[in-house]
Amino acid sequence: MAALQLALTLARFVVGQALRRMGVTLGLWALAFLFALIGIMGLALAGFIALAEAWGQLAAALMLGCGGLVLSLILGLIARRRRHLPDLFGPETTQLRQTLQGQKSELAVWLPLVGLAVLGFLLGSGKKD
Repeated sequence: MAALQLALTLARFVVGQALRRMGVTLGLWALAFLFALIGIMGLALAGFIALAEAWGQLAAALMLGCGGLVLSLILGLIARRRRHLPDLFGPETTQLRQTLQGQKSELAVWLPLVGLAVLGFLLGSGKKD
């Protein structure tokens, strides 16, 4: 039982550190997305001005609007076709875990998990530049 408590404590610590790093990374990605959105809006405005001089304002607005809708539909179809990750708590993984636990002792099941938690802590705790 002590091994389980140690594994849970180490896992919470490692997950906490990973979430802190992910928070900073997520913030930087959000800022990058914001600036990319501003850049795209500027390019769309430049395209509208160029098209408005050649075809008129209504035709330019219709062309840019239809182009945006077509791109969003294509990206939506691509996103819809992506495969989903397997369910970690589904019947296949539950059966596999029960089979492993039936074949090995409790120490043999938890020792690799604790080792991975310690390894993740050691590798993840290095100072990032």
